[in-house]
Amino acid sequence: MLLSAHRPLARRRGAFTLLEVLVVVAILVVLASVAGVYAFKYLEDSKIEAGRSQMTIFENAAKNHATQNEGVAPPSLEYLVAPQDGSKPRVDGGLMTIKCPVEGGTYNYDGGHVDQYGSPDPQVTMTTPDGRTHYSTARRGAR
Repeated sequence: MLLSAHRPLARRRGAFTLLEVLVVVAILVVLASVAGVYAFKYLEDSKIEAGRSQMTIFENAAKNHATQNEGVAPPSLEYLVAPQDGSKPRVDGGLMTIKCPVEGGTYNYDGGHVDQYGSPDPQVTMTTPDGRTHYSTARRGAR
């Protein structure tokens, strides 16, 4: 019996082609860029929440000061962390405490704010670089 049908050897695949590797790398780059956008947004949101918590601490310390000083609110946030009159600081951490956690953001203090009953109600807000105003955690629910 004569074997006239010649069968080519099956091509063995031992490795990926360059095109396959490039497609996989491109897919990974797209997935990483999408994940990066969400990660940076989450990081920015966490900085805003940290600022809100810090504002609540400042407001409570200012209210405490006003209660103990016949309704007179502290003149500034700096006074709460480093008073110049020799009194004890109401917020620990020194002047670095009043640095806003959001890059380019600022804290705004209104010591003359009063509540609906006429009692001192010092208010601290945070303005972010995009122009939005954020309120403390305690005031956030009331807005």
